[in-house]
Amino acid sequence: MDNIKDQGALAEVLVREARKPQVLDTTKPKVDDRVVTYALPPGYTNLTVDTEKLLDNPRRKRGTAQLQDMPSFLAFVERHKSNDTVAWAGFDIDQSKLSIQAVMDDHGTTDAGWRGFRAVYAPSLSVEWERWKAMNEKPMSQLDFALFIERNQDDITGGDGFPSSLDMLKMATEFEASADMRLKTHTRLQSGGIKLEYVDQEKDETIQRMTVFEKFAIGVPVFRNATAWKIEARLRYRVREGKVTFSYELLRADKTVEQAGNELIEQARVGLGTVPLLTGTFAQANS
Repeated sequence: MDNIKDQGALAEVLVREARKPQVLDTTKPKVDDRVVTYALPPGYTNLTVDTEKLLDNPRRKRGTAQLQDMPSFLAFVERHKSNDTVAWAGFDIDQSKLSIQAVMDDHGTTDAGWRGFRAVYAPSLSVEWERWKAMNEKPMSQLDFALFIERNQDDITGGDGFPSSLDMLKMATEFEASADMRLKTHTRLQSGGIKLEYVDQEKDETIQRMTVFEKFAIGVPVFRNATAWKIEARLRYRVREGKVTFSYELLRADKTVEQAGNELIEQARVGLGTVPLLTGTFAQANS
């Protein structure tokens, strides 16, 4: 009888305890900091409880800071860098995209890093650059071209054989189609323009003078909050049915993008000091 009673009591204990969560594994990185896995009764799934949120501080730094200028990026890296911090510069010249990021907890020479705490500086294109690129090689009517020059006149750099913004605006507004007249003389000007004299086909005493420019220059930054670069542009005009259209071509715009991006990369390399800066990208392997 006693055996039967003992077995019954044991069965009751087993049934009662089986319905309670059982601790399967406990990892304890430090005092009062643990990750616990429980085995739950039938019909439930295993449950892992991370008590990190109950700590005074997280176990490690994580997250990605998006910085809007180079000084902020360098200041952030200086504040959080470690011996394993590595910076990466990815530059796509064709797409005019630059991204410089610092991985604070990158892989070390012997130990693997979490690579989960980063600072990123990905400068956007400047408003001025986007405006000039948007209209590059696109024909504009005389009025539209004059308005475009007027709105962006601060970007035009004169001197050294290039017309000023005033010269460009005057040309755009005063240019007249001369399809019914013949060219009498043309004279090159120091501003880079050509003075044309037209005469009526029937009356040589009727003279019409105008100045046109073959090229001009702008000074704009490629990336926002960065250095302005001088870019030459070839000017073209076409006369059809007495109406004039203008267009321009930015000469070797890709080279300007390359120079502007490389300048920022070099600024980052100097500012980072002992933190190595590598060109390229590093993809995290799937676990």
